[in-house]
Amino acid sequence: GEIWDLYDRNLNRTEQTFERGSEGKIPEGLYHPAVTIYMVDREKKKILLTQRAACKKKTFMWEVPGGAWIGADIDFLDSCIREVKEEVGITLGREQLQRFTAFEEWGEDWCVLGYYTWVNADACDIVLQEEEVMDYKWVTPEELAQMDAEGKVLELVYEKALSVMERKFDYLSELG
Repeated sequence: GEIWDLYDRNLNRTEQTFERGSEGKIPEGLYHPAVTIYMVDREKKKILLTQRAACKKKTFMWEVPGGAWIGADIDFLDSCIREVKEEVGITLGREQLQRFTAFEEWGEDWCVLGYYTWVNADACDIVLQEEEVMDYKWVTPEELAQMDAEGKVLELVYEKALSVMERKFDYLSELG
């Protein structure tokens, strides 16, 4: 299985690791981080959603690109870049990603770090990783709300995506 580096509450890498799928638990006070990437086309006011493949838990649900952060050889930004490239075939640069600290999630032994980036949907040549992603679509806040009402979007993804979109679009409107 995958070997996960473990982090403390301040996101400092520790010397400890954990093998995914192994018996036992991650030691108390240590966390396995993951990343989510909210890709927003601010001209069209749409965000990229991906649909989970049939072989994954929560099959067919809609989410944003992201995943578990694994190795000691990369940092969180590199993990975002890798996940987006793997899942939808888009190459991002480190300078394109902004961390959205208001949307960190912490569980008993995990955390999810949220990042966002501005993209041009028309320029994105999407190539899906079929093992993880079966479909994609660019949605407006209204379409996202409808999908959520129908139970099609992972719970925390809906709330965060809507907030990213509303906050960023309002901010851009205020700038003129």
